[in-house]
Amino acid sequence: MAVCNRASNGTRNCLVLVTCLVTCLVTCVSAVFGGDGEEPSPPGTFIKFLHLTAISSHVGMQVWVSFVSAFVLLKSTSRHTFGHINRYMFPAYFGLGSALEAVALATFVYAHNSCVWDRSFKVQASALAVSLVCSLVEVVYIVPMNKDILTRMFKIERDNDIGSVGLATSPEVLKQISELKARDVTYAGTYKRFAKWHGISSLLNITGIAANLIYLFHMTSKFQSL
Repeated sequence: MAVCNRASNGTRNCLVLVTCLVTCLVTCVSAVFGGDGEEPSPPGTFIKFLHLTAISSHVGMQVWVSFVSAFVLLKSTSRHTFGHINRYMFPAYFGLGSALEAVALATFVYAHNSCVWDRSFKVQASALAVSLVCSLVEVVYIVPMNKDILTRMFKIERDNDIGSVGLATSPEVLKQISELKARDVTYAGTYKRFAKWHGISSLLNITGIAANLIYLFHMTSKFQSL
């Protein structure tokens, strides 16, 4: 059963990655060669509604998960409870984020496929593509890897009665972790590997947020009024 699940996850991840690459390729081609110089027709209300719903939902989710729920959970739960919640939340967060960003990118390209793309349009499309790639790399590669590392790391901690009691950021828990790293080479290596990939994950997440904010800035600069 576990082998079947891994195979299914691998197939799904490959399909998601191929979809990402095709979407990015279409977007890049449209950015370089898009438009025939004719007067563009404005996108319909449904396309505009779909686009704004997708981008605003993703940005709102990014801000909430990254700057609100993460800190609240970190300050109010034990280390293992915090990790257990994130094991289930991150796949949903990055998976849904990838879908929303793909919708935003696809509707943007569709809305502007009949006009010559200037620098602003290219920056906007590139920002959406960067955010999409960041989310997809997370859900396809980094999140599954971190879940596996976290499972092994927490097992060692439970065997040493660490992490199940006390807040995740309490000095007592942090001291116990430092002592465990000093005496257990396997745990120290696992902890170091998790810290590395968690740092990369955080960097990709912040990059995705920054890319979406850049897109929103360029989009709102074209508004005549609210």
